[in-house]
Amino acid sequence: MIGIIAAIDEEINFFIKNTNVIETIKDNNVVFYHLRKENKDIILAKSGAGKVNASMTATKMIDKYNPELIINTGIAGGLKPAEVGNFVIGNKLVYYDVNMSSHRSKHQHGKVRGLPLEYKSDSTLVAKFHKFFNERKIPNLVGTIATGDYFVKSSTYLENISKEVTNILAVDMESAAIAQVCYLHNIPFLSIRAISDIITINYKDEEFALNIKNVCGELGKQILEYICSI
Repeated sequence: MIGIIAAIDEEINFFIKNTNVIETIKDNNVVFYHLRKENKDIILAKSGAGKVNASMTATKMIDKYNPELIINTGIAGGLKPAEVGNFVIGNKLVYYDVNMSSHRSKHQHGKVRGLPLEYKSDSTLVAKFHKFFNERKIPNLVGTIATGDYFVKSSTYLENISKEVTNILAVDMESAAIAQVCYLHNIPFLSIRAISDIITINYKDEEFALNIKNVCGELGKQILEYICSI
């Protein structure tokens, strides 16, 4: 069984509308959907936004369903060279809002004590999705996704983590948290995000609302087609 985690309705709607829903289970604030498409079983979870919701959902999914891998999907803010509509395959996931330094000790910005600075997606999944998108001539980039509990409208939020890691292409609120849970449970993980808005000094709020439905639908379509092809 393949696990998919997304935060909000717009990010899960395509999957629900284009598969057979075998069962719907609500576990407090998390909703799990057992989906089936062409003999493929998928457990889809709507986590709610943010790192705590994401990590709790990933833990529950692993405990309840023991998926063979977990894909995190949804929208993200993009940084150049990413453009609206591009898919970003996160080969590395980092926190941009973690800082455990104090007057007593200094730690790398973004690093949870005792854990890696960067969580790595499953390299085989990264390569396979990159090839899948390229064969369909779908614009996609492979790079770092930075996660935190802010709605990022300016790259100034990323100044500290940019000193520690390179090639940040997208920012979101869930990917690194799910990656951390998968790292601790030794579950293959991949985050794929559709760029809904571009973070610049001239950020436009309306860009996010205008693009969310279309980019989520297209990304959901491609992920579902990939799952059915394997």
